[in-house]
Amino acid sequence: MNAPDFREIARHLTDRQLALALQNNGWQKYGGQENLYSRWRPISEGGERVRGVLLPQDAETEDYFELLSQAVAQAWKMGDGDIRSLLERAATLHSLGDEVKFHKEARSQRGTIPWTAGEDLHAGAQKSMVVGAKTRKSKAAYFGNANYFLAKSFLDSVLMGQTEVGSYVITAYVPPEEVYTERKINPGETMPLLGCHTGREITLGMVDALSAARESVDHFKASGSTHGFVENVRRGFCYELTQAVRAAENQRNGIGWIFPPRIIQP
Repeated sequence: MNAPDFREIARHLTDRQLALALQNNGWQKYGGQENLYSRWRPISEGGERVRGVLLPQDAETEDYFELLSQAVAQAWKMGDGDIRSLLERAATLHSLGDEVKFHKEARSQRGTIPWTAGEDLHAGAQKSMVVGAKTRKSKAAYFGNANYFLAKSFLDSVLMGQTEVGSYVITAYVPPEEVYTERKINPGETMPLLGCHTGREITLGMVDALSAARESVDHFKASGSTHGFVENVRRGFCYELTQAVRAAENQRNGIGWIFPPRIIQP
């Protein structure tokens, strides 16, 4: 496998993102100086200590970018496939947009999922993105066909990435800076001052709405009260969102949807 351009990766990756990736892949933090730099090293199979990676933390220092580039290069050389995959994505995410991952676990062979359950997850992910767009224009317990133009314009610009082992993961790429209007703009018209929303605003709204759904469900299980569902309409919870979660949650196949999804900003 050819090594990527480490400097290019460093331009689209922060030290906090790299530190989180190392931590999630079993690396240990040792030593360092608070707010200046930290040190990380993987755990060897024999338990022996290996040379670590120095990760800068102060972006205001003159050599921050050089040190971060070196840390990326060392992490690539010392890391496993998961670390390298993340670093490769960091080099390309800036051109694809914000990365949103929808996960589903299944009691089948790792990396596989029952066919109908996979279809359900796709449906749930799509409905969630539609809700995220619709709630930017207004909040409602039920939308029906309302706010259709904004939702369709947004969904038409989203890219679907490759699936990955997880047991099953759907990846969506949303253009963060693209602007979507609440109505069609005819030729010759100027962009309205109001009623415009960026891709990132819609995506973050979707994640907040799904978080509200998670909180409402937890509250209902703990108290038996439906007040949380009503209260969270102001955050984007709606009938269509329940349908999205229900589509992705297919208990007949012993599958649970992990939500809200994970969003990675370039």
